Amino acid sequence: MESLQDRNAGNQGDVWKHIVLLAIIRRLVEARELTSRFRYFESHAGKGEYSLEYSKEWRHGTGHVLASTPTTERDFYLDTEAKALAKATYLGSWRLVSEYFTHFNISHALELHDNDPTVVEFTRLTAANDPSIVVKMSDGFEAARDTTGRGTLPICSHATVAIPF
Repeated sequence: MESLQDRNAGNQGDVWKHIVLLAIIRRLVEARELTSRFRYFESHAGKGEYSLEYSKEWRHGTGHVLASTPTTERDFYLDTEAKALAKATYLGSWRLVSEYFTHFNISHALELHDNDPTVVEFTRLTAANDPSIVVKMSDGFEAARDTTGRGTLPICSHATVAIPF
């Protein structure tokens, strides 16, 4: 199934958004208490992994950045997307954050929301083997109203919300 997200995967906006998102996550990691667990909440999670079969925009986004950045100067984001590109895929926000936490051995819990049944089903299959990820069929903005920490995930020291822009 081709969607707008599939057609735009890896575009210039995605590159900037993901560079900034991972920079924020890195800063939060540097500032955290060593015993704390990160909670990442995404209101409109999307599939997390997009086939580049439908996207032409990636050539001017992630493709351009990867081609113009020497391998020795690549950071976590570019290395991760280069591996995904080798499989003709682009990783979305929650997949990048999950990969980051796993790569650096950071205790984490991801709560992902989406209101598209097809996307939720795909995301659940993608995350099926990772107990740190909870996928919900719901409006993430409504779910974000519960700030008490009494939801499905344990109370954590930090939360990051990725918005769908």
